[in-house]
Amino acid sequence: MSRTNKDSAANTRRDIEVRLVGDAFDILLRGEMIHTQISERTLNDILCVRWGYCGSEFEEILREVRSVGRKIILF
Repeated sequence: MSRTNKDSAANTRRDIEVRLVGDAFDILLRGEMIHTQISERTLNDILCVRWGYCGSEFEEILREVRSVGRKIILF
C-alpha cells in the first residue's frame, strides 16, 4: 500500500514543546531540539515571530512552563 499525501499528513507530529531547564528554556519541534538554553526574551521572540504566540498567549505558555516544567503546543 502506498502512502498518499493525505496519509503522511495524518501521521506527522505537529507540536512545539517548551521546556524549562534551570533558568533557561529549550524548544523542541516535532520531538527534535531546535533551540537550547535560550532566555525568556529570546523565547518570546521565537514564539511570537515564528508561530504567532504573542502577548497574553505567550504569558499563558510561560506560566504553565514555570509551574509544570514544560508545555506542549499543538498546531
